[in-house]
Amino acid sequence: MNRKLAFIVASLFGVLGNLALAQPVRLADGRPLVGTYFFGHWWDPWRSNDAPMDRDLATLRDMGVNTLFCDHEPSQSWDHNWEYLDREHKFAKKYGMQILPWLELKCGSDLAAHHKEAESRFWYPVPLSTNQLGEPCNCKLWHKAYQDMLFDYICEYIERYRQNGTILTLLDADKQKLAIAPSVEVGWDNSGFDTETLGLFRGRLKHKYGDLTTLNRAWGTGYKHFAEIDARDKTIFDYAFADKQRMPQAVIDHAYFRAEVINKAMSALKSRLLRRYPDLVIVAEVPYPFGWIAPPSLSYKWKAASFPETVEYADLIVFRTAGPSSVATGECDKLLARGQKLLLAHRTGQGGLIADLQKQSVIDAAARQALEHANGIGFYSWNEMGDCPIVGSREERGFVSTYSKLFHRYLQLAGSGGKS
Repeated sequence: MNRKLAFIVASLFGVLGNLALAQPVRLADGRPLVGTYFFGHWWDPWRSNDAPMDRDLATLRDMGVNTLFCDHEPSQSWDHNWEYLDREHKFAKKYGMQILPWLELKCGSDLAAHHKEAESRFWYPVPLSTNQLGEPCNCKLWHKAYQDMLFDYICEYIERYRQNGTILTLLDADKQKLAIAPSVEVGWDNSGFDTETLGLFRGRLKHKYGDLTTLNRAWGTGYKHFAEIDARDKTIFDYAFADKQRMPQAVIDHAYFRAEVINKAMSALKSRLLRRYPDLVIVAEVPYPFGWIAPPSLSYKWKAASFPETVEYADLIVFRTAGPSSVATGECDKLLARGQKLLLAHRTGQGGLIADLQKQSVIDAAARQALEHANGIGFYSWNEMGDCPIVGSREERGFVSTYSKLFHRYLQLAGSGGKS
């Protein structure tokens, strides 16, 4: 082993060996971050009545929660001219909480789904990509118009709420830094099959393989020209492949290309934002933890191009997990080693039932997992009425008790430096 490689290996093991000393992400007032996904305006009764907001936030505060993860995409702000978003910030301030806002959906999905409203608001034509069937879908992430629209909206959001003191503010190296997420569910879901993006893909293949002989050998194909390569061809690019742990090489190359597009687009956006707001933490939200091989996770991985390479731009990554057992701690450690911070938000409904945390020993282990292999803890979700309903269910009392124990145990360990 040469001296340079030996130094790199020794440095990596040094970082991994110190993971037990990883520090929790802390709010500006010093509290370790404990968060929950909270939907304050999507469904009744939260949309129509302030009383459930009071009740819920009082309960969450007592559970140890101090941060709300809220869908605040452009379409949400246009609904009643910021009324519902204003209300969530008002209640967050009342209960001493802060809001980590998700400011787009699936890297271009929200602006694309509401492109007529977006065009009238920003005066840019929305650059739509297509799916494998050639149908319009998410935005072309690499396109300047998309990045301009998202940049303008994020700046508008920050200017509207930063004086209120309720945008998540973290303490980092003795500096107070605002934290925002440019996207929720990071991924380019079934996108990138439009003509222009396919041209970029062919260019990426030339750079990787050099010539068609090498590519054909890797793919088992017989292309005569790079221009023949078309990711809409399902006989080659079979995203429905039965064994998603071993996808065809053509699909792997296309998925990783799309991941590269995502990361480059978000990196460019980050650079622009930092020029205007030098003290800003950029967050990525990932629906499934890397390394989990359950079918929903694998499907999202390939269709949305969700890989560690997708979120290299992020300072903090929030994983929506299916409970403590779904977290591949080795994958977490790799992200920590490259300098990113992590937060584990355990799913509370399908795939992450309260039974996972019935024993105090399991609660202790989950709290320590979040401390040793991440920098924060939370759950998904308190009041989404879709796939993870908790509020109003028969399980609510047990849920509150169980997660209160988990969060208070985490806060206890965080305050003691990890010592029991």
